[in-house]
Amino acid sequence: MHPSLRRPALLLTLLALASAAPAPVARAQQAAGPSPNKTAVRMSAVQHGAIVTPTALPGAAMSVRPAPAPATATASPEVTILNGSGNGWPGLDFNHSGGYTPPDNQGAAGPSSYIETVNQAIAIYSPKGTGVMTATNSLDNFFWVTGGLPHASAASGHSDPIIAYNDRIGRFIVIDQDVDFTNHVSSLDVAVSKSSAPGSLNSTDWSFFAISTTESGYDADYPGNMGYNYDATVFTLNMFPVSTTNYHAMVIAVSNAGLSANVTPAYYRTDVTDFSLRPTTMHDAAPGDPMWIVTEHGTGTSIDVIKMTNVLTNAPTFAYTNLAVTAYSMCVPPLNPNGTVITTDIDSRILKAAEWNRTLVAAHHVAVSATQDVVQWYAFDVSGATPVLQQQGRISAGPSTYLTYPGIDVNAVGQFGVSFIRSGNDNATDYMSMYITGRTATDPLGAMGLPLAVPAGSGFANYSDFAGGRAGDMSGINVDPVDDSFWAANQFANNEAYANWGTAVANFSVNELATPTQLAFVSADAAPDHVTLQWYGDGSVASASVERRVENGTWATLGTTSPDGSGLLTYRDASVTPGTSYEYRLGVDGAGGTSYYGDTWVSVPVSNALSLSALDGQTGKGARFAVSVPAGAPATLTLVDVTGRIVDRAAVSGSATVGLGGASLRSGVYWARLTQGARSVTTRTLVIR
Repeated sequence: MHPSLRRPALLLTLLALASAAPAPVARAQQAAGPSPNKTAVRMSAVQHGAIVTPTALPGAAMSVRPAPAPATATASPEVTILNGSGNGWPGLDFNHSGGYTPPDNQGAAGPSSYIETVNQAIAIYSPKGTGVMTATNSLDNFFWVTGGLPHASAASGHSDPIIAYNDRIGRFIVIDQDVDFTNHVSSLDVAVSKSSAPGSLNSTDWSFFAISTTESGYDADYPGNMGYNYDATVFTLNMFPVSTTNYHAMVIAVSNAGLSANVTPAYYRTDVTDFSLRPTTMHDAAPGDPMWIVTEHGTGTSIDVIKMTNVLTNAPTFAYTNLAVTAYSMCVPPLNPNGTVITTDIDSRILKAAEWNRTLVAAHHVAVSATQDVVQWYAFDVSGATPVLQQQGRISAGPSTYLTYPGIDVNAVGQFGVSFIRSGNDNATDYMSMYITGRTATDPLGAMGLPLAVPAGSGFANYSDFAGGRAGDMSGINVDPVDDSFWAANQFANNEAYANWGTAVANFSVNELATPTQLAFVSADAAPDHVTLQWYGDGSVASASVERRVENGTWATLGTTSPDGSGLLTYRDASVTPGTSYEYRLGVDGAGGTSYYGDTWVSVPVSNALSLSALDGQTGKGARFAVSVPAGAPATLTLVDVTGRIVDRAAVSGSATVGLGGASLRSGVYWARLTQGARSVTTRTLVIR
């Protein structure tokens, strides 16, 4: 088991407000998972006030293609919005939800209609291109009254709704977790459309059933985006121990044959020693194909791609392949333009995975500095015996911006569609807004198109809510089953009382460009005395000039670079100042003047990075770690348990092996944090006595 864990926010009670607006409610939402550099913290229920989480850590700076500010929703040559006269259209919002936070927005397009869910409401838009809401209901009423499903307990409540259009069986699937965090019982309430175009939210168009997810001594939480292959639809849950330290995931596989036949299907539950597993929507899966699952490895340097076979049995197998990726850090809390925090309940778990033509894509949000979050995405080749990393990239908007809650999908011709939220205190109007982007199969590896602000999802206020800051915790994206375009639902900040979140829905296509991008940014490595950058060329560029500037500064030419035999252009900048952020780009001279490519921001660290890794324990010596601390300020190594309680700490210097906890350290999962001045790094260890 390798994830870094955090205790879920417990079920929050109704907040009665004397107002005509709906009473706001914060439902149970586990907001953190298996990410690097994260301390486990037990979350408590609140009505008003902040939910306390640990400080996230900065990481190596690296980005791809800065996004425009939300106020300038200009056309992008890479993507075109098809609905709402090019604007998208507004979806459900806080008032529609009945007064809940976080939004938990999801959505999916079928052949003729679009269905959106939020926390806790559902709506049908038909025809899907018009944005006309033809049916809506609360999810409590949908499952418990229309569906006639029993409550998990007398004190249970719904949390974490999800929807998908399963294009292998032509059915919409809606789930909502029915959970009681006091008595530790739960179930998944499931609704399945009886056709590909349900005209209502009544039992004439939907079948209902419940899956018990109760395990003695555990709370179930955060199903996240579901997955499916030809044979099964797969849900996952994070299982939080009530009295032990054995965190794990529950994997539930449901027979597609039963779902499409409108009967209560066969299903199978399996516990896996892992966390925040993201099953894949496999658009072209054949009978007997495996289910692919993606998750963080927990180190911030690799991703696990898991091949699940014998899916519809009581004994499935899970074959792990660990693949190195661009190093990243836990995302930092996103900020409003006024500098206030949007949410601290956020981590870097994989949020969505999809597959077509044996290309599996996945995305999450990560930090590249203490003041910047980016979208990091991957494409894996799963055609062979084991998965291979095909390409990876980042979507960035520069310092003091935060790109969060991405969704990603891939269509039949190899195009990727991506949606995310952007916010920041880089300017006075960078309010929480919805963006989309994409890439074609012929774009250079690692390249993604210029992000486009969705006008219907453009924010116009600083975000806040009655629960102290809850955004996300997910977004929705899928491929149109008719024309291979993409449909995305994501959040923006409106001006509603109590929690000013709204959603927008954008149907967009990714355009095949007549002239593909010549150069794309690939990677950057920053040290106190240098920055090394790499770009990838399509073969049409013999040389390019490297330019640099500080924020709002003047561009200056540093030198030139040329591609090597593999198409990579490398440049080492040794004239950097520690603690400074620089913007780099390549210039290519042509008949019409100079064209610029591969824009990226890089933050130069003040000193060499701290190093911390867990070692195998030895009897009587507790938890052991290898540390390396640069000369300068004193450093401290702290050991905490899963509740966030400090178990032991020690002053450290230089390179050494340090033991914490001693002979009395109990078995379980622990986290160690190495801190020197304002910098820190965290790792996880498992102690078995």
